[in-house]
Amino acid sequence: MYFAPEPVTVQAVAGTATPFYVTATPATPAEFYGYPIIYAYIVDANGVVGSTVHLTADGGSYTAELYTTSTIVAGNYTGNLVLHVCPTSNCSSEFPGSPWTEPYNITITPQ
Repeated sequence: MYFAPEPVTVQAVAGTATPFYVTATPATPAEFYGYPIIYAYIVDANGVVGSTVHLTADGGSYTAELYTTSTIVAGNYTGNLVLHVCPTSNCSSEFPGSPWTEPYNITITPQ
């Protein structure tokens, strides 16, 4: 899959779970054919981004709706999201090229 070359940039308010989006286009879309559900899991070692992911398909691309965690305090956070995309709910196997890493720069402002 291909992600944007620039880091994901998000501004959010402390105490809220703010949604943001990451879009990817598979290098080989045929690898996803025949799977009625595609599962996505996020790992953020810094705990700025929650593990809830809503994945939607749109004309050959996939968009993941992610959320900042509501417990994170005000500050500027940089790091990497590790995105696992799997054909099974337990992620016992992953699609070729998964996991993918996407850098982020998230600014949390006080309430």
